[in-house]
Amino acid sequence: MGLLTTLRVFHLAHFSKPTGRRAIYRHIRHHRPRSIVQIGLGDLQLSLTALWLSVELAGGERVRFTGIDLFELRPSEQQELALKQAHRELAAHDAKIKLIPGEPHGALARSANSLTGTELLIVSNDFDNATLAPAWFYLPRMLGAASSVFEQDDDADFQQLTTSEIARRAGGHENRRAA
Repeated sequence: MGLLTTLRVFHLAHFSKPTGRRAIYRHIRHHRPRSIVQIGLGDLQLSLTALWLSVELAGGERVRFTGIDLFELRPSEQQELALKQAHRELAAHDAKIKLIPGEPHGALARSANSLTGTELLIVSNDFDNATLAPAWFYLPRMLGAASSVFEQDDDADFQQLTTSEIARRAGGHENRRAA
């Protein structure tokens, strides 16, 4: 890693704006995840920066990024983001990109088994708690012992969730099957 990259990584971890994202950048700097899932892509800037940082620190290993978002079906109060646009911008990095359109519960019901080994899960506040609640059921099968989950709060800061908090949320929702 060159001097300019080292300086940019340090800047992201300690001086980047918005400040709420610094915890994620510091986590990536120290843990170097190779498999990232982000629920709710927001304005795409966090995704792009986290992906760039992960690829830079991967040491030649392939990074896998999966994004779950409503894309063209976003409510009018959210910034527009087309699926093709998101894929084009994320694919500019040397990583395996997978974008899954839909709300979190349905998207994870279809794809959680293919997302095992997720090392970093980022949950943005693009979805309300009622929409996210049933999706937590699928997270334990995706995560390993060393996985980390960051959730964005109402102040746009990201907090790392404990294993017990993830288990509590996952256990509180049963997977209901059609009769």
